[in-house]
Amino acid sequence: MSKIISGRFAWHELWTLDSAASISFYTHIFPWTPQLWDKDTGYSLFVGKNGPDAGCHKLGPDSNGQGIKPRWNTYISAADVDATVPLAVAQGATVIVPPMDIPRVGRFAMLADPQGAVFGLLYRNEPAAARPMPLPSGAIAWNELLTSDAEAALKFYSGLFGWELMTRINMGPKGAYLIFGAEGVQMGGMMTAPIPGGPLWLPYTEVDSADAVVVSAVKAGATLCLGPQTVPGGGRIANFLDPQGVMFAVHSMTVASATPAAPKPAAKRSGASRPAAKKSAVVTRKRKSAKRSVAVQVTKKKRGKPAARKPARSPSKRKAATAHRNKRAKRAVAKKRTKKSARAKSSRRPARRAKHR
Repeated sequence: MSKIISGRFAWHELWTLDSAASISFYTHIFPWTPQLWDKDTGYSLFVGKNGPDAGCHKLGPDSNGQGIKPRWNTYISAADVDATVPLAVAQGATVIVPPMDIPRVGRFAMLADPQGAVFGLLYRNEPAAARPMPLPSGAIAWNELLTSDAEAALKFYSGLFGWELMTRINMGPKGAYLIFGAEGVQMGGMMTAPIPGGPLWLPYTEVDSADAVVVSAVKAGATLCLGPQTVPGGGRIANFLDPQGVMFAVHSMTVASATPAAPKPAAKRSGASRPAAKKSAVVTRKRKSAKRSVAVQVTKKKRGKPAARKPARSPSKRKAATAHRNKRAKRAVAKKRTKKSARAKSSRRPARRAKHR
């Protein structure tokens, strides 16, 4: 493989028929500030936290007739654009824009790979600054090729840029997701996924929350195509069509949190207030492993304390009490007999007096 190829993702650029509307949309959902490019007033930059993250180019009125449609374009770095183009053509690529200079910037060309996905080659006069890690919100974090034949596409780009297959993820009926990279660093993915409009490179913009962007993007006129969903590694993604029909995507490392359940309304009370649960019931629930005797005692407490019983008398006391009752009974009988005898004597005395007379 020729050493003139570097194969790094170098720039991302939006081609649009209405730059004002596109700038308004993307700066609404991403932390980007629009800025006219000082080297070309017809070109705008999307400026993020650490400088320009992407560009915006307005297409001419005759672009549709030339087969040029609104899209996000992905540029791959090349140390020599003019030498790379024939190498790509030899492997089945088609030239869309031949190599040409960008004043005070470098040189570029636009190609279509053998499956029809458009990509650019870019050489910079001055090397791009190193990207900060972790990537801030607004930076392009991932590059994904949606194509009609991922295996063939990987062979093409590997032969051109030296990319290597790093991971193959089985996606079931959808086939395999191919993660490629170079020098041990992952750079992007490829998958066989025929879509309306043909194969394309899809850049993913890093955001704080993919789920939040879904809400704001749809409100701003975008159409949700995929997600939000979790991907291997714990990230969240979503794919859209912007108001002009251009596909774009977002990625965040924030996993969606579960929506907390709404608190239940307090039960309405009618009449007397509901008594609080007794302490014994709480103890029984908490101490499930307690001994059965303890549970029985707690249950008895819950039902109410029984009336106290008089202590049982000892045998000697019971005998004394019985003797006392018998003695009182004898006294009562004797007293009764005495009264009866007295009444009998009283009734006999008058008769005796009469007899003596």
